[in-house]
Amino acid sequence: MTLLDIFCKIKTIKGNDYTRLRSEKMFHAGIYCRVSVEEAVKVDKYSNSIHSQVKMGQEYISEQQDITFVSSYLDDGISGSNFDRPEFRRMLADIELGKINMVIIKDVSRLGREHIDTNYYLGKYFPEKGIYVYDDGRVEVEWKALT
Repeated sequence: MTLLDIFCKIKTIKGNDYTRLRSEKMFHAGIYCRVSVEEAVKVDKYSNSIHSQVKMGQEYISEQQDITFVSSYLDDGISGSNFDRPEFRRMLADIELGKINMVIIKDVSRLGREHIDTNYYLGKYFPEKGIYVYDDGRVEVEWKALT
């Protein structure tokens, strides 16, 4: 078990609650993407890394029948050590407004590089808000708000 597992209480969702959520087609997803280094080569004003992260999220959504895409949140050229990022803040606002209940990320480091803050979002904020986090097939944060 890694430190991230311990501090974030991350585990793969199993059992009836997850099956029920998936069968009710309840997921309204936002794809969060971040890269800290601004790349010189850009397509449609975003770096190749951002496009790659969005594509991963869109491919995952297209393979599912119970997820509706809501929005992409793209912080291009912004450090992961700072959580005061425009698109990250917009994503949190959409969570508070109930627009999304799922966040898709390429990997945990896209949320942030500051472990204490990243652990707060994964271990406390997202579960308390009922947000399901999908991490490119490696990590799924348990959805605790099942009522």
